[in-house]
Amino acid sequence: MEVINNIENSRFEIHFAKKYTFMDYTIKFKKLILAHTEVTVEFSGQGFGKLLVNYAINFAEKNSLLIIPTCSFVEKFLDKHQEFNYLRDDKK
Repeated sequence: MEVINNIENSRFEIHFAKKYTFMDYTIKFKKLILAHTEVTVEFSGQGFGKLLVNYAINFAEKNSLLIIPTCSFVEKFLDKHQEFNYLRDDKK
């Protein structure tokens, strides 16, 4: 699966079978604010959300951005994978 950075709409997307999943983001003051992740019911539980989060993490690293997870899915992922805490701006 390929994740696309749809800069025009400020979201990361995965297109699959004429449908897509996405993660909305905003970049402000060197912060990547991950606001909302949406995975359609057909793709639920198949790892699409994790692919989006991993892409966002790589994007943040490559662009020297800290992550602010306002999306509950992203926050739970980061809580579970504390090896990425160095990227969090909302240190827990």
